[in-house]
Amino acid sequence: MRTSFDVNFSKWPEIWQAAYKILHETGSMTHEQLKNWIDPIDSILIENEGEILLARLECPNDWSTNWIKDRFRPSMESALQTVTGRPCKIELFTRVRTAEEMPAGAVL
Repeated sequence: MRTSFDVNFSKWPEIWQAAYKILHETGSMTHEQLKNWIDPIDSILIENEGEILLARLECPNDWSTNWIKDRFRPSMESALQTVTGRPCKIELFTRVRTAEEMPAGAVL
């Protein structure tokens, strides 16, 4: 099921859609896990780091960042590698919110 092609960073959505599909079809993640944990992630940077494709992804909060790192990152890296044909590394970060984005009553 390996699909290999040159990585065009402007095509990140297609790369991620293909990896997402692999995660689902291989049973690496259930539909609920994808919906709850992966859908809220934003891509903030994709770059070459030598032979490795580095994907920096932004999670909505610390809890989800740590949960995804601990439970899903290896499967996500494997799916991206299947799509790109290159070793992939995912770095996860917590989204920084502005004061306007914080819930009412939250302490900054």
